[in-house]
Amino acid sequence: MCIVRNLFAAILAMLVQAESHADAQDKPIVLASFDYPPFMEMANGLPSGIMVEVITEAFRRAGTPVEITLYPLGRNFMMVDAGEVDGMFTVKKNPERIATYVFSREPLLTQDYVIFVARDSKLKFDGKLEELGSQLIGVVRDTSYGQVFDSAVRDGTLKRLDSTLTHESNFRKLLLHHVDAVVSSKIVGLSILKRLNASEQAKIIGPSLETTQSYVMFGRKVNPSIVQSFDKAIANMRSDGTFNKIFDKYTK
Repeated sequence: MCIVRNLFAAILAMLVQAESHADAQDKPIVLASFDYPPFMEMANGLPSGIMVEVITEAFRRAGTPVEITLYPLGRNFMMVDAGEVDGMFTVKKNPERIATYVFSREPLLTQDYVIFVARDSKLKFDGKLEELGSQLIGVVRDTSYGQVFDSAVRDGTLKRLDSTLTHESNFRKLLLHHVDAVVSSKIVGLSILKRLNASEQAKIIGPSLETTQSYVMFGRKVNPSIVQSFDKAIANMRSDGTFNKIFDKYTK
C-alpha cells in the first residue's frame, strides 16, 4: 500500500511539474517600447514598425508568445524596475545598465546620430560639440545619444538642454524655433519630419556624431533561456535574410 501511495505521489508530482512547465511556455513575455518611427510606432491602435515586427518574429521562432506595449521612454524604465514588464527595446548599453539589467547578445538597431536645425538656421557644425555649447538643444528625457554626446553633457561642454518626453515633441519645438537644434537618430528624425509634413522645414548640419547599437534590455528575473532563444532566433533571421527583408519593407 505504501508503494502504491508513493507511486501515486510521484506521478502527481510529475503531472504538476509538466503543467507548470507548459504554463511557463504559454505565458507571454511582455516588452515595453516607445514611439520611435519607423522602428516603433502605433498604427491603427496597435504597435507597429521595424523593430516590433523583428521582435515579434524572433519570439515566434523561439516559441515564446510576446506582448508589446508603447509608453513614454522614462515610464518604460520604471515598468522594468517595478517588474510590470519583462523588458524594453531598443536600449543602448552603458556600464550602469549592464550592471543592472540583462541585454540581448544580438544588437537590433545600428543608427547614426546627427544634429537637426530649422531650415532657416545659420548654425554651423563641423563635428566639434564645443560649437554647440551655447545653443539650446532638444533631447528626450532618459535617452542616451551615444558616448560622444552623453560625455559632452556630463563634462559641461553642452550646457543648455531642453528635455521633452517624446521625439515628436522635440521636433515640434524645433519647427516652432523653441530650441536651436535637436539631436536625433538620422532615420528617426527624417521619419518624424515626414509624419509632421515638415520634411522641407528642417535640415541636418555637419557630420554624424556617432554610430551606435541598441538592444533588447531584460529585467534580471527573466529566464536566461528565453534570452538565449531570442538571440538564436535573431541570428537565424539575419542568416536567412528575414531581418533585412523587414527593414527593406519599411525603408525602401
